Amino acid sequence: MSAPTIEQVLLKLKTHLSLTEEEQAKECPFTADEKKVFIENHGQIVSGCPAFSNHGCPFTQIHTLKTLKEKVGHIQGLENRCPAMANSSSTHDVIAQLLKD
Repeated sequence: MSAPTIEQVLLKLKTHLSLTEEEQAKECPFTADEKKVFIENHGQIVSGCPAFSNHGCPFTQIHTLKTLKEKVGHIQGLENRCPAMANSSSTHDVIAQLLKD
């Protein structure tokens, strides 16, 4: 079983947040198996994230860009503390775009 990449999850989150709450799916777009493998593969990054360290599913917890910005906006030194934003990776670009929109 393969899991989505971090980039795929973030791009899907961006699409999710571009919809109104009424248009958004009520369930996480990933299967239980995909989530399990994703956490096995990327648990260190997820647990290191100051915003999502509880492993909560952002698709069921966050419905607007405003909520996402509130959740991560208060984190001082976000660019240094967020494992997905560190370095010049494609995940950095996706998160930066999400927070900018």
